[in-house]
Amino acid sequence: STDSEEGKRSDEEHRKLMREVDHRAKNALAIVQGIVRLTHASSPEAYAAAVQHRVEALALAHAMLSARRWGAVPIRELIKCELDAHKGARITFDGPPAKLPPHIVQPLALVLHELIDNARRHGALADGGTVAVEWKREPKRRLRIVWTERGGPAPTAPRAPGFGLTMVRSIVERQLRGELRQEWESE
Repeated sequence: STDSEEGKRSDEEHRKLMREVDHRAKNALAIVQGIVRLTHASSPEAYAAAVQHRVEALALAHAMLSARRWGAVPIRELIKCELDAHKGARITFDGPPAKLPPHIVQPLALVLHELIDNARRHGALADGGTVAVEWKREPKRRLRIVWTERGGPAPTAPRAPGFGLTMVRSIVERQLRGELRQEWESE
């Protein structure tokens, strides 16, 4: 009864995939709810644009996951996908081959979106500077991602974090169980 066993296995795989999709959709909707509730802007138009761009970052990551049947995604592809949404930006990226588990892809996409957006509005990409994104593997299946901005406006003393940085810190520390460190250097 090999056909029967294969059918049962196929049904179970299908149920498992559907549970995973359901779980990811609920997580994405929870993130969208937070974005809608916590985004602040100076006008309704600015608010709509901020929410739309954040949701688009999640949608890009969702499409990548869906194309891989909710399997691992190479970090290089995720970074390239997020950077391609910001064509013309002066951003380089490099690191060894590494695959991201599916539960990390959407949160990391949102982090990358926020960093790029901040660099465009306030950082190196606002005024002729560059951004370099590098990653390397570390012990215990950890990944270190280094975001370096050079040029552009001179850094100012850190002030109270806005929604974007608050969200990035929350995603990195709570959802990804990582650590976020900022170093403000003169260049």
